[in-house]
Amino acid sequence: MSLNIHKDDLLRQGSLIGEKIGFEKGAYQSKLETAKLMKAENCKVSFIQKMTGLSKQEVESI
Repeated sequence: MSLNIHKDDLLRQGSLIGEKIGFEKGAYQSKLETAKLMKAENCKVSFIQKMTGLSKQEVESI
């Protein structure tokens, strides 16, 4: 019985960690897409950084 409870807890923790990682990757991808659009509209790198939270290097590499 105790092993089943522990197994269920581990599965729940793994699922939560997976959801968190997926959310973070999606949020980062969204920032990159926004920065790409802003760059296409000739926005300044410093403005793109401010609006997206990306680093100068990340913006310039797009």
